[in-house]
Parts: sequence; structure tokens; C-alpha cells
Amino acid sequence: MPCFTCSSSHTLSPVFKSLSRAAAKYAGSKLRSAGLLPTSNQWLARTAICARCPLYTLREGRAFCGKPFPESITRPPTEGCGCPLAAKARSPAEHCPLTPQYHPASDKPATPCDCKWCASAP
Repeated sequence: MPCFTCSSSHTLSPVFKSLSRAAAKYAGSKLRSAGLLPTSNQWLARTAICARCPLYTLREGRAFCGKPFPESITRPPTEGCGCPLAAKARSPAEHCPLTPQYHPASDKPATPCDCKWCASAP
């Protein structure tokens, strides 16, 4: 049976963290589709920005932020999250992993977000 924690440091494994985060995003997406969670007012603009991004990946007719999640479970944020773009853009809590200059976006809570979506928001 696989162990989901690192035995020496008692922290969760990166794979378990990624799978847990993906499950939470999936559940949020389903609740958003049912109208139980809010949708970003800027989701159409976000989708248009993503369509011009080098992380944009098309698989079986669906657009993703980077490679689809099952193809690369653990990855650096600058390679995208693997979420379907339609669901990612609709979530008010999501952010693009890149700045308009294609550098990694800031993930520090004390600084304002400099991702492509926030930089282009009115």
C-alpha cells in the first residue's frame, strides 16, 4: 500500500498535495456549474488571454493550462496547472501562473498579484 506521507519529516508528499488540490478544484468547478459557487465576471476576458498563451494546450478538443493534469501531476507553476481552461477562467480564486512578460507570477500573499489576468483587469 502506498504511503501518502514522508516518513522522516511527517509532511504530505507532493503527489498527494497535487491530487488533493486537483480534487478540490474539480469539486469547485462542479459546484460552480450547478450555480452554487460564484463565477468570475472576467472569465471571457481570461479565456481570451489564455488562447494567446504559450501554455495553451489542446487535447481531444479541450483547452488546458499546460499539459492536462494526469500527464504531469507534479510540476512547477510556470508549466501551468493542467486544469481545463474553461473551468480555471470561471473560478474567481484562480490566477494565471505567468506575468504579461511571461515570467513567473508572484505568489507572495503580501504583494499584489501581477499575473496576466490581474494585470489586464479593468
